[in-house]
Amino acid sequence: RKRAEELVFAEIGKLAAEAVTDAELARARRKILAQFVFSRESAHSLADAISRTSTYPGGEDVAKFFEKYLEAVGKVTKADIQRVAKRYLVRNQSAIVWSVPKEEPKKGGGGKGDGGKQSPRRTPLLSACRLPP
Repeated sequence: RKRAEELVFAEIGKLAAEAVTDAELARARRKILAQFVFSRESAHSLADAISRTSTYPGGEDVAKFFEKYLEAVGKVTKADIQRVAKRYLVRNQSAIVWSVPKEEPKKGGGGKGDGGKQSPRRTPLLSACRLPP
């Protein structure tokens, strides 16, 4: 786990220390645009997006928020990313949470009862974020 944390924080540190490339910024914008469009394909996902957006600052007028959102994404600069990374993605102000499933007791010890199959290994989830002051 320690190695995973080090790798995550090394990547986060790069965001603050080095500007992203033009290709990385373009790829991020394409992904955000695709997610924005495709996450509204069904009535359920559209309703979900509307309900979540109404909780955002400035989300009181959901239609206006959606209209301005992609324009705002297009205005994000490499300097903006660096500035925000330096301010909010700070290791000494992060909370690290590991979500690791409990070990499942082995049933039958791999014998006839379970066909010799073992359950797939689950990967722990690492999440790091800055807590508000």
